[in-house]
Amino acid sequence: PKGVIHTHRNMLARFQAAWALAAMNAEDVISQTSPLSSIDAVDEIYSPFLLGARTVMIPHKIVTDPRRLVNLLEEEAVTRIILVPLLLRVILKAYDDIDQRLTHLNTWLIGGDALTPTLVKLFHEKLPRANLINFYGLTEGDATFHVTDLSETPPPVGRPIQNTRVYVLDSNLQPVPLGFPGEICLSGAGLFSEYWNRPDLNTEKWQINPFNDAPNSSFSRLFKTGDIGCWQPNGQLQYLGRHDRMVKIRSFRVELGEVEAVLTANPAVRGCAVRVWQTESADDSVTNQPRIIAYVTLKESSQATPMQLRDALKVHLPDYALPKQVVLLDVLPILPNGKVDYLSLPEPSEVEPVIAENFIEPSDEFELFLVKLWERLLKRHPISTRDNFFDLGGDSLLVIIMITELEKELGQTLSLALLFHTPTIVQLAAALREKGWKPAWSSLVPIQPHGSKPPLFCVHADGGAFFYNRFTSHISPDQPLYGIQARGLDGKEAPFTNVKEMAAQYIKEIRLVQPKGPYVISGFSMGGVVIYEMAQQLM
Repeated sequence: PKGVIHTHRNMLARFQAAWALAAMNAEDVISQTSPLSSIDAVDEIYSPFLLGARTVMIPHKIVTDPRRLVNLLEEEAVTRIILVPLLLRVILKAYDDIDQRLTHLNTWLIGGDALTPTLVKLFHEKLPRANLINFYGLTEGDATFHVTDLSETPPPVGRPIQNTRVYVLDSNLQPVPLGFPGEICLSGAGLFSEYWNRPDLNTEKWQINPFNDAPNSSFSRLFKTGDIGCWQPNGQLQYLGRHDRMVKIRSFRVELGEVEAVLTANPAVRGCAVRVWQTESADDSVTNQPRIIAYVTLKESSQATPMQLRDALKVHLPDYALPKQVVLLDVLPILPNGKVDYLSLPEPSEVEPVIAENFIEPSDEFELFLVKLWERLLKRHPISTRDNFFDLGGDSLLVIIMITELEKELGQTLSLALLFHTPTIVQLAAALREKGWKPAWSSLVPIQPHGSKPPLFCVHADGGAFFYNRFTSHISPDQPLYGIQARGLDGKEAPFTNVKEMAAQYIKEIRLVQPKGPYVISGFSMGGVVIYEMAQQLM
C-alpha cells in the first residue's frame, strides 16, 4: 500500500551485496517467480542481466501450481530461485524425488516470512546438495542473510549484508544489551530513498544516524523498520516480530487496524476486534499459516450472519487480508483502560460453532475423509457436505494445497479447476468416485451458475479464472456468473495459438449454457482483446 522509491544507486548496491553472499556468473539461470510489483522481481530480472546470466520468466499461473513449476525449473535447468517459505514448503511436500529432478538448482533464497526449524530440516533432508539462504529484508531494502544448517533453532536471519549496517535500538535510539529485544534499524547504500508522497512517514521512519561520523556518506541516515529483534552471542540477528499491528499473511503485509476499520464501517456492527492466530504442529504442515480472525458484536437491531459480514469485507479487502472466520460475541473483552483485551479473545476452536439448519453429515467414509481434510485446511469445524469451499474462507492458495494433498492420497493427477466445478463435499466426492476420473477440459468455470438473469461470461486476463470469484460479493444472487479459463492450464491440453481460435472455442462453450444471444461478456487486459474478437465473430 505504500509506494517505495529506489534509485539506481540503491539497486546497484543491493545487487553487489547479493553477488557477495551467493556468487552468480554468466552460466547461471535465474527464475523470475515473484510478482512484478515486488522488490524481488527487480533482483530476478536486472541482477542477472548485469552479469550476462539468463532469466526465465515464469507466469503466475505456473508459480502457483507446484507440479508445473517444478517441471519448468527442471526443463530450464534453473540454478537460482527466490521463494517465500510457504511455496518452498508446498514444493518439498509435493515431491519425494526433488533432489533428483532439480540437480542444477543449488541456491534457494528464502525471504518474506519466518523460516521455521522444521522447514529447514525438511529442506536439508530432501536437498542435501543445495544451499538454503535465509535473508531478512523489506521492500525498503535487504539487511541480513544466513546460510542455514541443522544446528540452529530457531534459524537466525544472520549477519548484515555488504554495504549495510544493522542496529538493535531502544526507543531513545540507544543500543540494547546482547540478547535483549529492540527495534531493528538499518543504514546503508542499498536502502530506499523515501516513500512516495508520504512526508509524514518519511519523517517517522528516517532519522539522522547517531552512530555515523561521516555526514554525507550512505550511512548518514537511519531507517526504523518497526521490526523487533535481538543480537545473539554468536553475532547473528534473531527476528522476533513486529512492535505494531502489521502482520504477514502469505508474505503480504496486512494492517489489522485497516481490517477493523472496514468492519466498523458496517452498519450492523457495534464493535469489533481482529487478531491473528497461528498453531504450529510437529510436522510443520503447509496449513500452519497465520489466520486472521474477526470478532464482532452486533447492534441490537441487526440479524447479520458471520457469512454476510465476511462477504461485505470482500468489497474492500484483497483475499489475503480477509478474515478466515468471523466470530460473533455478546461482548468484547475490555482492559481497565477501556481498550480491547486482544489476549483474552477466545481461540476459534473454543467458540461454539454455529450449525446451519440444513447441516448435512457425511454419508460414507470417503465424504468423511474429505470433510476432515477440509476442516484441517480451513481450520473450521464442523463443515457440512453442502458447504461451499470458497464461502468457508478457501482461496487460490488453499486450492493448490488441497489438490496437492488429494493427488498424494488418491494417486491421480487432478486439475486445479476441480474445486471451481465441484465446490462442495458432495460434488467433489461424486467426481472423485468415478473410476479413472479425468476432467474433460472445459474453459467454462461455473462460479455462480444459478439465477434467472442472462449469464455473465468473464474471460481470463492471464489464463486463470480465480480472479472472478470475488465478483460474487458485488452481484445479485440471481445473476449467473461464469469464468472462462485458458485451455492448457492442466498441463495436458495444448493451448491455443491465436486469438481467433480461442474466441471461436469460447463461443462454442458459452452456447452450451446459453444457446441464443444476446450475450453478456466481459474481460480486461488480454481478456479484453479476446472478447473483442468474440464480439466480431458473434455479429
